[in-house]
Amino acid sequence: MEEVRRPAGRALDSNLRFTVAPTTTTMLYTATFDLGGSCNAEGWTSLDVTAQLGDFFHVDDYAGLNPADFFPLEGTKSLWCGARPQATGPLCRYATLPGYGNSWDQGFCTKTCIPVSGDGLLNLDLIIRAESEPGYDFTFVEYTLDCTGETGWTVLLGTNYYEPITVSNAFDIGTTGPVKFRFHFVSDGAWSDEDGLWNTNGALHIDSLALEGLPLEDFEDEVVGATVANDWESCTPPGYGVTASLELGGTVLQEDPCVRDISCLWAFFEGSTVDYSCGGHPEQTALPYGTGTEFQDNLRNAIISPVIPLIGSGTGINLEFDVYRDMPLDNLVFYNWEVRTIGASGCPLTNWRRRSSVNYGGQKDWFHSIQPVGDLLNLASGTGMQVGLWAADYCWIWCGQVGSGACHSHAPLFDNVRVYRVETQGPLWSIADQSQFQDNFAADGTLTGTVRADMAWDILFSASNGILPGDSSSVQVADPVDGLGTDPTFGGAAVYCYVSLWPQGQATKSGAALTDDPTRWPVVSIWSDAGGAEWTCVRLDSAYASMGALSNVYCIDLNDNLFTPGDTVCFFYAAKNTNGIETFAFGTDLKLVTGDREEAAANPGEFTCLPAGGYNRGGDILYVDGMDGRGAQPAFDLAFAALGILERVDRYDVRGPSSPVYNRLDSRVVSVSSQLIGVYRKILWDSGDLSVSLGDGSRPPEKTDDYGLLNAFLNGLTEDGGVYLCGDDLAEHLVAHTGASAATFKTTNLPFILTANNHRPAFGISPVGTSTGGVFTSDATFIVQGGCPLLNDFDVLEPSGTSVMEIAYGAPAGTNGGVLSNTRVNGNGATVGVLLSGFSFVYIADDEANGVSDRAEHLHDVITWLGNVVNPATDAPRAYRTSLSQNYPNPFNPQTAIGFSLKERGRVQLSIYDVSGALVRELVNEDRDRGSHSEVWDGRDGRGNALASGVYFYRLQTADATFSRKMVLLK
Repeated sequence: MEEVRRPAGRALDSNLRFTVAPTTTTMLYTATFDLGGSCNAEGWTSLDVTAQLGDFFHVDDYAGLNPADFFPLEGTKSLWCGARPQATGPLCRYATLPGYGNSWDQGFCTKTCIPVSGDGLLNLDLIIRAESEPGYDFTFVEYTLDCTGETGWTVLLGTNYYEPITVSNAFDIGTTGPVKFRFHFVSDGAWSDEDGLWNTNGALHIDSLALEGLPLEDFEDEVVGATVANDWESCTPPGYGVTASLELGGTVLQEDPCVRDISCLWAFFEGSTVDYSCGGHPEQTALPYGTGTEFQDNLRNAIISPVIPLIGSGTGINLEFDVYRDMPLDNLVFYNWEVRTIGASGCPLTNWRRRSSVNYGGQKDWFHSIQPVGDLLNLASGTGMQVGLWAADYCWIWCGQVGSGACHSHAPLFDNVRVYRVETQGPLWSIADQSQFQDNFAADGTLTGTVRADMAWDILFSASNGILPGDSSSVQVADPVDGLGTDPTFGGAAVYCYVSLWPQGQATKSGAALTDDPTRWPVVSIWSDAGGAEWTCVRLDSAYASMGALSNVYCIDLNDNLFTPGDTVCFFYAAKNTNGIETFAFGTDLKLVTGDREEAAANPGEFTCLPAGGYNRGGDILYVDGMDGRGAQPAFDLAFAALGILERVDRYDVRGPSSPVYNRLDSRVVSVSSQLIGVYRKILWDSGDLSVSLGDGSRPPEKTDDYGLLNAFLNGLTEDGGVYLCGDDLAEHLVAHTGASAATFKTTNLPFILTANNHRPAFGISPVGTSTGGVFTSDATFIVQGGCPLLNDFDVLEPSGTSVMEIAYGAPAGTNGGVLSNTRVNGNGATVGVLLSGFSFVYIADDEANGVSDRAEHLHDVITWLGNVVNPATDAPRAYRTSLSQNYPNPFNPQTAIGFSLKERGRVQLSIYDVSGALVRELVNEDRDRGSHSEVWDGRDGRGNALASGVYFYRLQTADATFSRKMVLLK
C-alpha cells in the first residue's frame, strides 16, 4: 500500500486529482461526484451494511428442490429459514444454494405479546430440523417482556438438530408475562452456503408449531414465500440505518492547511443528532453513536460504485481515492475500501475483498490512497468490478479495550475515485507487515540461546477464526489471469521463499536445516547470487486466510532451534504462474516487486537475532524503530553514519507499528537483566506520528509492558546510560496510561506536565526548536517540521519536579517545552537519564545551510548526554573487525550511505561496479583509521554522469580482506 500527498496549498478539484498514470495503463473509471456542476452520485449507491439482505424465514413447499434433502416436515408446507438459488439479486453469488449465508441474523416472532399460564411455564410444541454449522451457527428459542421486541431477549434453548424431531418443552420463566417469543437464527462470518465451505439445506425447518395458548400453526393455509402466518411473523432485526450522503466540500469542516476539498464529497453523518463539540467544533455534525452492543446497533455504511467494465489487459488493477481522516484510534471510527468481481450475468463472482480489517488516523488531513487490487479480483472470468468505500463504528466490539469511543468527528470523507489497469504480467503480491518475521531475542533469556523465527503478530489463534498462527511468516499471492503454477517436484503452488544468513558461511544454518517441517516446507534448491551469497529456496505451504477460507495465502516456518544472537536472516519471496512467468517480492518491508531474482537478492527483507552486529562491534546502543517502514530508519541511520557509529548500533524493528499486534520490545525481551543490561547502555525509541507508541500492559492493545521494561532497564544499569523517547503523541499516550509501570516512569524517571497535545494553535505549524543550553549544545536551533505535506500535532511539555526543559518551541518560557530531561542515580550508583521529545526525530529539519545535519548534531548530543563520547576513532570498543554493511537506504534514489569498519588502520579501497563487473566509481582509495566509517554514493559514475536504474555491486578491499555487496538504484 502506498499513500501520497499533494503539494501544499492546492485545493482538491477535478483538475488536480491524481498523479499521472504510466503510459502502459488503461483507464477504467473516474468519479468526481461533480458532474454537471453540482453534487452528482454518478451511479454510486449507499448501503447500510448492518441490515440483512432479506427476510428468510418464510413458508415453502420445497417444489423443484431435491426431495431427499428438502421436504415438508408435515403436510405440504413448512416454515423454512433458508433461500433458494437466485440467478439475480443479492444472493446470486452464493456458492451452494439452496441453504443459508454468512452473518445471517433472522427472527420469527409472535406478532404480539401473549400471556403465560399461572404456573409460569411457557409451553412449546413443534417439529424442528436444524442443519447449521455445529458450534458456530445456532438457532435460539428466546422470549422478552418487551412487547416491542427491541430489548431484553432471554435464551431458553439453543438447537442444532440434524434430523426432524418433535420437541415438547415447558420452560419455567418465572412470570405470567405477557411475553413476546421468537426463533432466532444467527450465523458467523464464514462456512456456509455463501462461501460453499459448509453445504446445508438451510438453517432450520419448523412445522406443527404450538405455543402456550396460541392455535396450532401448520402453515398449510399460507402461500409459498409468505413471511407472515396468522399469529406469527418474520421479525428480522433492522439495521442501523443509512447515513451516507453527498455534501458540498465548502460546508464541511476541514482542518488540513495543505489541502482543501472545495467540490462535492461523500460523508456519513446524514440524519445525525450529535455534533463535534468533543473536538472543539459544535458547528459540525458528527457521525452518530451506537445504540447497543450488537452489530446492527452501530453505524456501518458503505457507498458502492456502479459496475466498472474490466477492459484492457494485464493483472495489475489500481484503485485510487481521497480520504479525509480525523479518526484517532480512541474514537473507534474506521474506514476501509473493498472490491468485488462481477460476471457477465451481472452477478458478483466474488465476495467483497480487502487488505485489512480497518484503517484509522487522527492527523486531520487529506490522504490520496493508492491500492493495488488486481489479485483480489477474478480477472480470468470477470467482466466487471465494483468498489466499496465504508465507515464503521467499532465501539460495540472494542470500547474499553482499544479505545473509549467517547468522541466522534465527521470523518471519514471520500472523494475522487479512479480505477486503472496496469499492463503487468505474472503473480501479484499482498504482504502485511505484521505477518512477516520479527526481530527477536533468545527464548531462554540468555545471550547464547536459540532465537525463535516468529511473525510480528505472535498470537496463536485457531485457523477457523481467521488469524494465522504466529509462528510462521505468510504472504498472499495470486495471478488473477493465468493462475499460479505448480511446483514440479513437490506439488503445491509454485510459491517460494529464498533464505540466506548474514554473516555468510554458516553451513549448519542453510539448506534443509532452515525448515521446521520438510513435508510442508521442502527445500527446492540452493542458489548462489552474483555476489557469492548462498540462498536456500523453500516452497511455501497453503495457509488459512480470513474467515478460515483458503484464499491465496501461503506460509513458511523456519527452524526455531537454529538461530542464535548475532544472526541476521535475509529473505525474499518468489512465485510462478502457469506460463512460467516469475515475480519476486523484496525490499525491507517486502513491498517491492520485480522479475529479476538478482535485484530481489540485492535488497531482501531481514530479521535480526539480538544482540547483533552493533553490540559485537563494541556498540552499546539499541535503536527501536517504533515507526518501521515510515521513514525513521533512514533518518537515524544517516545520522549514525555521519557520527561514524552506524556499525555499532543494533536495531529492533516493530513491524506493522500502526497495528497493535503485541510485538514491541517487551514482547520479545525475556530477561532485561541478561539481554539488555550489560549489553546496551542506551535505548533510543521513536514512535513517529503513530497512534500506537509504547504500552504499559493496562489494556489489550498495550499488552506489552514497555514502560515496565524501561523501568527495569534504568534501575538495573551498572554504568551511566539511559533512554531517549520521541514521538508526536508519545507523551499524550503516556499521560493517558493507567498502569503501574507508566505511573512509575512518570514519577521516578521523567516527571512532566502535558501542556497541550497539539502545538499548532500556540506555536504555528513548523516552530523553531530552541536549545536551553543544557543537553543540546552542538546547535542552538532547528526547525521542527510540522507542516505540509504531512500535518503533525506535536506534544507540548512542561517540566515537573526534577525534570528540566532542554528544547523549547520558540523562546524558552517554562510551558512550551519540546524536549525534557531528567537524571537520577539508581541503586547501583549509575547516573541514568531520560529524554522525552514531543516530536519524532524524523521531523527535525535544518534551519541553516552549513552542510552539517541538525539531526546528526541532535543525535550526537543525545548520545553524549546518555554517557558516551561519540568519537569512534579513539574509543576503546570491545573489539573491531573489518566488515562491510548493507547500504542504506536500499533501493535508493538519489543517494545511499555505505558503512564499513576496520579492525586496524590501513589502506582501503571502496569501489562501485555494474553487473558486468566494470568499475563505475571509486569512492575511497586512501588510509583510514581503525573504527567505523561511512561513505555516501549519489548514483553517479566517476565523471559525474547519472547512472541508469539497476543492480550495482560495491566492494571493500583492505590488506587482509575483501567484501562485496549488492544494491539497487531506482529512478
